[in-house]
Amino acid sequence: MNPLITARNLSKAFAAALLLSASTASANFYVYVSQPGELTSSLAGVVTEDFEGITPNPAIEWALPSYTSTGIGTYVQSGSNTSVVQGDDQYGSGTGQYMFIRVGGSVTLSLDNGAGATSAQYFGFSWSAGDGQNQVTVQNDGSDIFTLTTQTIIDFLPNNPTSTVTAINSNVYNTEDYYGKPGTGENGGEEYAYIHILATGGSVFDAIVLEQISGGNFENDNHSILFGSTPTVDGDWVLAVSVPEPSTYALLAGILALSWVACSRRSRS
Repeated sequence: MNPLITARNLSKAFAAALLLSASTASANFYVYVSQPGELTSSLAGVVTEDFEGITPNPAIEWALPSYTSTGIGTYVQSGSNTSVVQGDDQYGSGTGQYMFIRVGGSVTLSLDNGAGATSAQYFGFSWSAGDGQNQVTVQNDGSDIFTLTTQTIIDFLPNNPTSTVTAINSNVYNTEDYYGKPGTGENGGEEYAYIHILATGGSVFDAIVLEQISGGNFENDNHSILFGSTPTVDGDWVLAVSVPEPSTYALLAGILALSWVACSRRSRS
């Protein structure tokens, strides 16, 4: 093997590793999905906003551009389109009212439990009638530190009768069971799941941005926050997405750097 070619390839990999490390330096996140049919958080100690306290005005619009949820924080609408709170239907989570965000619109939840806590490590939400253009961005101190585009979940949970996923406790779920509204089977071409976003390794966040990138709407409900403690993962959850420890990339970059130096020396000898 030509050591010059090896060195060049390693230098490219080294640069890529450094770039990836920089982009994830402040992010250490895991995304889990509850078992099929579950659209509320099973985590103990959470505070949940179910949007039952909003009186739509007019019929399906938010009464105000912002809404304060007791024990959670303040929701603020922005963007070129409005968000909606309306009664349950085939696109909702099964009870009461739910929120949906139109294309071009977004909703930012700034955390504040009213007792001095303004950051957390856990956010959960019901994802009903899900499509791949829904996006959730986790922020801290005004900076984006993690983004989940729901196409990732669709790819992980395909509408396929032979596809399965395994929970932490070894329970096996058929991924097609995530499609269609639980209890009614309506809207069978779209996903219904409860999604959990956890920050670990000392990471915290103070805001959540929900937005619809293109097409359709972003239906969501039952927003749950855990203040003041580190969440304990439930055994029946399935790990869907993980952002590795930044140290992993630092170690990889170091190995690649040493390999590059070694190959470069061999190429000159």
